[in-house]
Amino acid sequence: YQSTDGGAHWSRADSGLPGASVASVAIAASNTATLYAGTSAGVYKSTNGGITWFVQNSGLTNTTVNAVAVDPGSADVVYAATSGTSGAIFMSTNGGGAWTPVATSTTMNFTSLAIHPTRPTSVYSGSSNGYIIYSLDRFATGPKVCNPSNDISKVWALAVDPAAAKLYAAVSTRDMAPAYPDIRLWTGDTNCSTLYFTYNYDGLGVGESVAVSSSGIVYVGLARSIVVA
Repeated sequence: YQSTDGGAHWSRADSGLPGASVASVAIAASNTATLYAGTSAGVYKSTNGGITWFVQNSGLTNTTVNAVAVDPGSADVVYAATSGTSGAIFMSTNGGGAWTPVATSTTMNFTSLAIHPTRPTSVYSGSSNGYIIYSLDRFATGPKVCNPSNDISKVWALAVDPAAAKLYAAVSTRDMAPAYPDIRLWTGDTNCSTLYFTYNYDGLGVGESVAVSSSGIVYVGLARSIVVA
């Protein structure tokens, strides 16, 4: 769906989409008419603001795409976080025309993505077993692995606050009776030594999304609420 009046009204914007589940939509900051959608049938692209879509799956061996993210400086540099027999993060440098795996795993799937808005060489991905996979050089030297806490069972969403140099992670924990969604805060880029627990919202459900405003306000989407940190 698309809104042109700040969310007051919505209209369908799915011409060309296959009817598959859409898990993620990303807009290219450098060209806002270009959008990518991560779906259960792969990556779909629009070059006219979502009016029409076409598939971009060449080289994408996993077509269950949980998240997509676009480099803020180039609409052609795109990442896709996927699930499959082997989970993988794919990268394209030609607008989705061809995909190359930059991180793979037989023990976890990749659930979320975030790119540093002002330092786009830094890319972060959440996983199904609680790890954060990241690179500070667009995966040129391979992925790095961060384990924020053994209590985390899944990283649902990530968001970067460039002004404060912080990474926020919306997660679920292994003790989910009742659900204990946590927001964990990463204040460093290079290791996990500064990653620490910040918020706990008992009984409101798993933290499934997180966003940061330009003024540093953090919004967390939970199963039964939205909270502001």
